[in-house]
Amino acid sequence: KAAKLVLDVKRSKSRKQPISEAYKKEHKRLKENALGQAKRLIDYKRAFVDAKHAGVLKIFVSLLTEPLARTGSSRTEADHMTIELVLHLFRNLLSAGHVHTNRHEDNRLHQQMIALFESELVLDIIMVLGQEIEARENQHYNLLIMEILHYLFRDQVWKITL
Repeated sequence: KAAKLVLDVKRSKSRKQPISEAYKKEHKRLKENALGQAKRLIDYKRAFVDAKHAGVLKIFVSLLTEPLARTGSSRTEADHMTIELVLHLFRNLLSAGHVHTNRHEDNRLHQQMIALFESELVLDIIMVLGQEIEARENQHYNLLIMEILHYLFRDQVWKITL
């Protein structure tokens, strides 16, 4: 049997409960925590792009070599976990940005990350996974690949040529 939810939209403002100070403090703490995490994610993105740390992304790409070489039932649970963790890293690096930062700086960093992804063959890996997404062993990466593509193309200016 379906439940019925009744909303009282005509409730007067005078009957509203004031927001407690404890609630305000908790909300402020959670907001500061989220902003801090977002800033740290941008710092991670900078660290990957930074020339002093060149090769770090290559290590993560190399982790995918063996698991992606296996297909079908030969791919183990550990292979799936490795692929998923590295794809999540790629997604998180691409998603970093837009947190009270200079928009130009954010876009420049994002473009540098995409260039690094191209030079380290990450874009090729994403393309191959996208092409083989209907393969049984790749189906559970569907949403993750779509998120990666979303963040890859975020803020891109498209020019239509006829």
